[in-house]
Amino acid sequence: MFKKKAKISPSRQPVAVIGAGIAGLATAARLAVAGHPVTVFEAGATFGGKMHQFALPGGYRFDAGPSLFTLPQLVDDIFRLAQREPADYFRYERLDPITNYFFADGTRLTAWAEAAKFAVEVEEKLGTPAAAVTQFLARAGQAYDATAGTFLHKSLHKAGTYFSPETLKAVAALPQLGLLGTMHQRHEKAFGRDPRLVQLFDRY
Repeated sequence: MFKKKAKISPSRQPVAVIGAGIAGLATAARLAVAGHPVTVFEAGATFGGKMHQFALPGGYRFDAGPSLFTLPQLVDDIFRLAQREPADYFRYERLDPITNYFFADGTRLTAWAEAAKFAVEVEEKLGTPAAAVTQFLARAGQAYDATAGTFLHKSLHKAGTYFSPETLKAVAALPQLGLLGTMHQRHEKAFGRDPRLVQLFDRY
C-alpha cells in the first residue's frame, strides 16, 4: 500500500539562495516573509558579500566593500516588510566629509557632503572653477531625477514598467543623457584640464 505524497503549497516551496551578500540576504528575507522555508548557502567565512571587513595586526581594520551607502530606504523597506523597525538595529549617520582623496603628486582633496563646499574645495586644491563643478553636479542630478524612477525603482522585466510615467520621463531626457559616449568622455569634456578630477569622477 502506497501513501500519497503530501503536496507542498506553492506558497510554501522551500527555496535555496546561493550567496549571503546583500542581494542574497534581501532575497532570502522577502521569500521568508512570503512563507517560503529558506536556506542560504555561503562559501565565505561570514555573510555580507562585498560589505565585509578585515583586520591586520596592530589593530588596523579595513572596510572591503563600497565606501558610500546610498538608498538606505530600500534597506528599511526589507526590515519593515519583516515587521522590524530599522532603528532598533542600527542608525544612519551622514558623513561630512564623505571621504578624502590623496593623489600621487601630494595633493589632498576633501570631499565635503555639501555640494557647494565641495566645489570650492576643488577650486582651491585643483584649480578647476567651482562654477564648473557645480554645473556638472547639477547636470548629474537632473540625469538621476529623470532616470531613477525607471532604472532604480522598477523592474525592467515587467511590461508595465515601459508604459509608466517614470519611463516616459526617462525617454524624454534621452538626448541630454549622452548615451552615445562613455562616462570617462563626459568627465574629460567637463574637467579635461585636470586628470585628477577626471580620475575622481571616473571611480563612480
